[in-house]
Amino acid sequence: MSVVASTVTSSLGRRKLFAQINSFIAVFILAGQLSLTGRILTVAGVTAAICSAPFVGLLNLIALAVWPDWVVVAICETLRKVVTYVVTRPGRELLFVVVSEDEKYKAKVCIDVLVQRLGDATAAGMYKILVSTLNEKPSTVSLLGLPVCLFWIVTAFFLGRRQVQLSKN
Repeated sequence: MSVVASTVTSSLGRRKLFAQINSFIAVFILAGQLSLTGRILTVAGVTAAICSAPFVGLLNLIALAVWPDWVVVAICETLRKVVTYVVTRPGRELLFVVVSEDEKYKAKVCIDVLVQRLGDATAAGMYKILVSTLNEKPSTVSLLGLPVCLFWIVTAFFLGRRQVQLSKN
């Protein structure tokens, strides 16, 4: 957001820009879900699917560190959302095929409430703290997020491998 704010100074202009980006993204997501999701999951498998979002996140953080520009923000946001909604979320749903309904619903509540909501709030707070202590350098903050993405990739990989093992039994 601070990268965009430094380029687009008016609040209305930023809202318009983000609305245009989100509209653009929605078209890609719809097209991808209708034509690519099944093929990607069939060819790449569950492990690759759930590792794709953290991998794209890692690449996005590197890109933002190297080129902190609103165009890069737009491209990174587009890639993140398209990969998440076209590949990762459908792949994540496949993780639940090998568990009981009770385990499935408990896990989904944990993921939706604790992991996603608490994770979003924690990330926003950490970003604010890091930007204020690093003299407003979002590119440096991006690099500090790389270990989180690496941990996320490793976790996703092992979850995907476990799902494959359980599905064979």
